Amino acid sequence: MKYYHVCTDALAKDLLFYDDEDYITGMNYLAVVQFASGVKILAFCIMSNHIHIVMCAEENEIRKFMTSFKRRYAMWLTRKYNERKSLRNIRVKIKNIDTPTYLKQVIAYVLRNPVAARMNINPYKYRWSSANCYFVSDNSSTDVEESYGGTATSIRKKRVVFKSHTKIQGSVRLRTSKIVDPNSFVDAVHTESVFKTLKAFMYFMSKDNDTELEYQVGLCRKIAFCDNTVLKSITLMCEEKFGEKDLHALSIQERCSMIPLLRRNFNSSEKQIARLLGIDTDIIKQFL
Repeated sequence: MKYYHVCTDALAKDLLFYDDEDYITGMNYLAVVQFASGVKILAFCIMSNHIHIVMCAEENEIRKFMTSFKRRYAMWLTRKYNERKSLRNIRVKIKNIDTPTYLKQVIAYVLRNPVAARMNINPYKYRWSSANCYFVSDNSSTDVEESYGGTATSIRKKRVVFKSHTKIQGSVRLRTSKIVDPNSFVDAVHTESVFKTLKAFMYFMSKDNDTELEYQVGLCRKIAFCDNTVLKSITLMCEEKFGEKDLHALSIQERCSMIPLLRRNFNSSEKQIARLLGIDTDIIKQFL
């Protein structure tokens, strides 16, 4: 069996996913393409401006998979934002995983991505990854709302949910927010067999090899984003973290909590952070 670490280039001047609806659509399209292609997905993580997937397949199958995913998601962005979007030029990096230890390290790295991005979130609670699929008693989510089988009614429902006419075989479980339960399309059993035990899985999840692995796969986080792009992310953070749409409604302490995130996620300079958050650079230096 051949294993690969697949990741898209991190966009420097835009985001792939702006809000929950985008994340849900992107995650569901991963499911659609997996159902259509049959490739094995061992782990994945969707970040705001890039995607990580660990796959078991031939390299040509993976390239077809990513081409199909990018085409579908680009059409969604175009429809939603009334602006032609093309993801054709986004480079996809496919790195062969050649040893069992490296496979474990990569899976853990992919699932740890929100932690590496300093999002201050437990990776098992991150909604847009497969981190909570492994080593659980019944391998099912507690918030599964619906399960679609193979009846004519469920086929119609699948088309509405997945925004696709692709024929989707078998049973699909949906969570309450209409996200496909990752257990429906991630081969968690295969991933568990890689680690063999929960203890080994937790061991690799606790190790920080992020910098080394990013270097090996050629993933560069050190990119600069324009003010408008970072500002969009700040607005989303305000709503998600503090329930406020206006940055200026936040206290200085709340705004300061965003400083490490902006540096890590967007490589923002002290001057850019000062501009966007309205905080003196002397204060910003204390958080970097």
